[in-house]
Amino acid sequence: MKPTHLFILFFFGLFLGTLSLSTFADTPLYARLGGKSAISKLVDGFLTSLSSDPQLMANPKLREFKTQVDRKRLHKQLTERVCQATGGPCKKEVLKLNVEPPNVRLNPLDWLAVVGDLQRSLDEKKIGQQEKTELVLLLMQAR
Repeated sequence: MKPTHLFILFFFGLFLGTLSLSTFADTPLYARLGGKSAISKLVDGFLTSLSSDPQLMANPKLREFKTQVDRKRLHKQLTERVCQATGGPCKKEVLKLNVEPPNVRLNPLDWLAVVGDLQRSLDEKKIGQQEKTELVLLLMQAR
């Protein structure tokens, strides 16, 4: 398993910006998710879920990063990355975080926790099955 250079929260967003999206429908995923405002709410739920996940917070490096990172800045960058990766009009913007992210190796249980947190966030926002599948595929490609 490859090491990541960011807390799992940031890991998701950082690599999304480099992915090409192959949509399953004529309408871009960005529009089907409800645009930037809806994506922002989805990212917020995902960050909340990740930061309270006992499996992920068992890692001392991730716990420390969680307490030191500027959540607003992280949220903005993740929202922009998801917006861009899903076919939205967002521009790739590089924001420096206020702390250096830890080098973390994701073990299989951590990875399952990330995917589970994404699924829960999508369920809470009542995202359709097709859109869920596309977002999970984006996450899997980022891995």
